[in-house]
Amino acid sequence: MAHPPLFVIGRQHSGNTMLAAMLGRAEGVVSFEGEGTFYENLGDIRQAEGARRGTLLFHSVRHGAGLDLPEGTWPAVRAHLEAAGERGDDLETMYLRAMDEVTRAAGGQRWVQKATSYVFSARQIWQSAPAAQFVFLLRNPLDIGASLVRRGSEGDLLRMALGWRRGVAAAEALAAEAPARFTLARYEDLVVDPEPELRRLCAFADVPYQDRMLGVAHLNRAETPYNTEHEASGSGLDPSRRYYFAGVLRPSQVALVRAVAGADAVARHYPELADAAQTGVADALAAAGEAGRGVVRLASSQVRALAVSPGKTWRRLVQRTIRSRA
Repeated sequence: MAHPPLFVIGRQHSGNTMLAAMLGRAEGVVSFEGEGTFYENLGDIRQAEGARRGTLLFHSVRHGAGLDLPEGTWPAVRAHLEAAGERGDDLETMYLRAMDEVTRAAGGQRWVQKATSYVFSARQIWQSAPAAQFVFLLRNPLDIGASLVRRGSEGDLLRMALGWRRGVAAAEALAAEAPARFTLARYEDLVVDPEPELRRLCAFADVPYQDRMLGVAHLNRAETPYNTEHEASGSGLDPSRRYYFAGVLRPSQVALVRAVAGADAVARHYPELADAAQTGVADALAAAGEAGRGVVRLASSQVRALAVSPGKTWRRLVQRTIRSRA
């Protein structure tokens, strides 16, 4: 592998697609702006046999791509993977080779993959790709909550805040353990004063900075469906979505998100949000009621997921609770 893979990770609605698109504008870099899911699906792929292993791996690679490639590229990649599956090749090696093959077909030498939940897979990835690098893009959980509410998903506030807390804790540990391979950045810094922060990230990843990287479109806005860069309009470096939760979240929702996400973690990364810590008794009681409804919704979703895919759901629960604390 001539160039190490680069993963843009974080929590949902944190600007991960935006940052992956920015890095993909650098010379020789190809951005995979779909959602990277290979390592989350690896357990299920391992249970398949023969060419079927390669087929499932192919679908994971293509799902995470979001690329227009020369005609015939995808059938060729699928054929290579299915042949490798028949031979019993190592799945993680197959994945990395397939990503390199697609990158070359797209005219690049290095790839960056948006993979929201790979903060929980970083150590596993380092076993097969020791030089792999990660940028964990932080966004304050109150604005992520506002994004959920604007999408009609306010029932997911508890789940989001729990995920933010676990993800940030895992990211802090990884950055302390391997600072040359893992770094954190804030969405807010990228949209307010993007050039210095983007230059820092480019230096971290050994990616050549270019001014054209700042011309990224506004992707996956709360008021629009999922879109890729060529389908989007406007500038993604728009500070209007910075700290806009006050006009969207109810005080009880602010209290819920802060309590579950962890006031200490929020204060470490967002000291400017100290005023949002003030919670009255009525708001705290209302937040407790919202938390109760969130627990019911979260439990119901996990029961459904266990019924549909018990192995995958159990592995995710173990990975994101027990192992994330290791």
